[in-house]
Amino acid sequence: MQEFVMPFTVGLIQFSIIQMLTAQLIGPWMVLVAVLILTINWIAHGTMCKARLDGDNSEFFTGTTTAGWRDFQLVIGSIALLLVYGIYEWVFALFNAATLSILLITLGLLLVQFRLMAVWWSRSVSTKPSKD
Repeated sequence: MQEFVMPFTVGLIQFSIIQMLTAQLIGPWMVLVAVLILTINWIAHGTMCKARLDGDNSEFFTGTTTAGWRDFQLVIGSIALLLVYGIYEWVFALFNAATLSILLITLGLLLVQFRLMAVWWSRSVSTKPSKD
């Protein structure tokens, strides 16, 4: 059931993020970006857990340990940073240099997320083991 519902949830969050692209709503926007990152990572982790259980995927998972808390440090830190600053910005409605810097940090976090997705995607469709 999750496979059918979660893509719609991601789409709803993305449409909400697009709708909130104004300086007045930067706090809620950051909170929604944090929720989006959380949701996407939750989906990806669930997919990988289910794929590991399938014997046909044993070659892909050979030499790969199961994910632990250490593997999610960047994600947890990113979500926490966005939530804390987003709520702060939402409550106090400030827009200053700190807001610009957190927006640039958010852009950097999204670029890292896209790079990680690209690495894992290319590894998943490759026929040869990857050294990434």
